[in-house]
Amino acid sequence: MAGKLRRTVQQNSRILVLGAAQTFFECSMYTFVLLYTPVIENAVADKYGADNELPLGYLFSTLMFAVMLGSLAFQTVDRQTASPASIKFVQHLTKDRLLAVALGLASVAFAIMAYYERSSLSLLILAYHIFEFTTGLYYPSISSLKAEAIPEESRAAVMTLLRIPMNLGVGVIMWHVDDLSTSMMFAICAVMAMFGCSLVTSKY
Repeated sequence: MAGKLRRTVQQNSRILVLGAAQTFFECSMYTFVLLYTPVIENAVADKYGADNELPLGYLFSTLMFAVMLGSLAFQTVDRQTASPASIKFVQHLTKDRLLAVALGLASVAFAIMAYYERSSLSLLILAYHIFEFTTGLYYPSISSLKAEAIPEESRAAVMTLLRIPMNLGVGVIMWHVDDLSTSMMFAICAVMAMFGCSLVTSKY
């Protein structure tokens, strides 16, 4: 079984690219989940004073709405690419390009978070919503690409294997979370997402 699994991965380099993209994006995503609440609470305290509390429930609702918009964007573009009457530009937005767009936008969002973490609350909130939009775009894109690239008989085993580096990466980040500033953590996430975008763009 292990030998068959290894051959499946070796015979299709796209599987490795998808695994790397998954590792880079999801490590960044779990880091965001850990940091976004304390970071924005600090930003609100800096701007309005420590006595003012942020309505986190409303923020979470709008972030989930951004995720939904990302998923709807994927569905709309995917439907249009299959239609011969669609705009030529849209026809070029294949699933791998949508994945690259998600990773690229995520990198931009994290760069904004890193730079404007304490200096601009509005830009920080905007970056949060951009990233959540990319999450909605990322999951259907990479799921579709995995379904196309990985044979059905070995899909579960391969996808489990691909999660190992992602879990290790998250563990390393969590281990060092107290040693790095939040702006540095966001900057690392920006670099990881950009690496993922570059890999998908050049190797897929």
